[in-house]
Amino acid sequence: ARMLLTKDESMINHEEKAQLNEILAQGPTLKTIYDFRNELQQIWHRTTVSQIEMLEKLQKWCQQAEASGIQTLQDFVSLLK
Repeated sequence: ARMLLTKDESMINHEEKAQLNEILAQGPTLKTIYDFRNELQQIWHRTTVSQIEMLEKLQKWCQQAEASGIQTLQDFVSLLK
């Protein structure tokens, strides 16, 4: 499960995707953390945006992660800051 949760989505085949969906269906908190992880990856991989725009997107992501009420995300935001 850990491998699937940390693997880049573009590298997951159909069978692994089905397994991942089963894992994520077991708990809404895990699904939320996984979704936040993917959003953060998208922010980092956008090379066409300016530094200011990237910073704004990162700040917005941090605000949303803190507001999620999930301690793990809140702790991660503290590390980023």
